[in-house]
Amino acid sequence: MNSGELNKRITIQKRTVIKIKGIQTDVWSNYYSCWCSILDLYGQEKYDAYNSKLENSLKFKCRTCQLLKDMLFKTKEFRIIWNDVNFDLKFIDTMGGSKAEIILQGLVVS
Repeated sequence: MNSGELNKRITIQKRTVIKIKGIQTDVWSNYYSCWCSILDLYGQEKYDAYNSKLENSLKFKCRTCQLLKDMLFKTKEFRIIWNDVNFDLKFIDTMGGSKAEIILQGLVVS
């Protein structure tokens, strides 16, 4: 992976559920910040996303690290912030166990 491609900064936040006066409330705190490249969906992938109501999604290609690997089966606990836009984390692609890169797919929160 060319480090020059990693030219966008994202922040990943983790959700914590707390109770305030008996009402559950989500509190988001910064978990990790990293450089990545933004990948658009294309071809069959874009068509499938449109049919699944995920057409407002992007992929973020990042360098693999342990913090990102720890998120693997906990996608509902995390969100991505890029350019002041919130993305719900929908999928994490380890690229077949790649030691160099990992792809996070996020859906724009409306």
